[in-house]
Amino acid sequence: MTLPTTTPPRPFALARRRIVVPAADLTALACAVSAGVHGALIGPHLEESEAMAVAFVVATVALALAAVGEAMAPTPWLSVATAALLAGTAAAYLLARTTGIPVLTAHPEPFDALGVATSALELVGAVLALVHLNPRRNR
Repeated sequence: MTLPTTTPPRPFALARRRIVVPAADLTALACAVSAGVHGALIGPHLEESEAMAVAFVVATVALALAAVGEAMAPTPWLSVATAALLAGTAAAYLLARTTGIPVLTAHPEPFDALGVATSALELVGAVLALVHLNPRRNR
């Protein structure tokens, strides 16, 4: 009786497989993370200014809606709007830190790691939202 010879499975075989995540899903993730960060900062900003807290509520709701839309049924128009929302949110952070935003902040605030990281993520999300407008280009 002979035993069949088989080659043992290669370790880390799964590591060689390419995992593909659609750009719309990554855009949705960027929106969801940004919404979470902005939502968590509503309270601290309420102490500073009611107008600032309202702006954070609006940003949180808009980003959450964009995340759901991108995850459930991305369309070209939604993707363009999401890209504008993410880029605009990052631009608002930059303005708040360099010149201040009239009505919301009277004076510029210092940059912080969370804000810089969130803005970087928002910019990446904006690019991803525009990338998945033409899926054939991504093959």
